[in-house]
Amino acid sequence: MANGLSTRAILSGIGDGNLISIDPYQSTDWHSEGIRAIAEFSSKHQLIELPDYLALPQLVAANTRIDFAYIDGWHTFDYTLLDFFYIDRMLNVGGTVGFNDCHMAAVNKVLGFIKTHRDYIELPILKPSYNARNLTISVLRRLLDRQTQDRYFKKVTDSEPKWNFFEAF
Repeated sequence: MANGLSTRAILSGIGDGNLISIDPYQSTDWHSEGIRAIAEFSSKHQLIELPDYLALPQLVAANTRIDFAYIDGWHTFDYTLLDFFYIDRMLNVGGTVGFNDCHMAAVNKVLGFIKTHRDYIELPILKPSYNARNLTISVLRRLLDRQTQDRYFKKVTDSEPKWNFFEAF
């Protein structure tokens, strides 16, 4: 949730929906800045101040169902994959999951996992961008398909691969 910019944008567009944010540092490191930024939407918002690896399993256990998720947490492969794993369990078929910082190697690797191991299609919401301050890095990003803009994926089915399935990603 941090300073509440993405939270405010999502709340502005969800109509009658509700939003759950997970930020273990909202009161401490962020000094409730995000909460103040969305004050007018407080009736549509729930903040869970726990780490994602604790909060998400609790939401799954409570049979929470969602239509949209935005992953912008700790950008290592394990944390991003774990966030996706739990969100996939809650996301309704036809729902969308978005990812921030897709140019980062770890996040990009999770996107590769989704493309090969789950039944999702990428939504062309934003025009692909590979821009960096350095031309060499821009070219490398294009070659590795590490797009810099957010990327969004629509869940097509709830199907799971066979118990012994593996494909390189």
